[in-house]
Amino acid sequence: LVEAQMITLNAVITAYERGCHWCAALYVVQEAQRTSLEVVMITCTAVASACASGLQWLHSVLLVGQLQQGRWGCLTSSVITHNVVVCACQRDGRWTLAIGQLDVMRHRRMLPD
Repeated sequence: LVEAQMITLNAVITAYERGCHWCAALYVVQEAQRTSLEVVMITCTAVASACASGLQWLHSVLLVGQLQQGRWGCLTSSVITHNVVVCACQRDGRWTLAIGQLDVMRHRRMLPD
């Protein structure tokens, strides 16, 4: 049952991403957390991607920051999540933030792809 809920949650977030409804994707994941539904890294990356697709680079950066601070439970950021954020920053010409993400990855011994 929990796995089916996660699949549904990720499908909803992906649909919001494709429809450029980044705000709705953020809301859905916040509600999932509020109702104690386990949020996995794929979900966080999908939300970051939805924000990036909606040209909301700041929300992507904030999400990764929250992951690094442990505000999402045991989850931490992944290479894929950082890549999404770098792309979001790049799209808006936020090169300093994009390079900052690469520095964070290097500090955490992650290899960008």
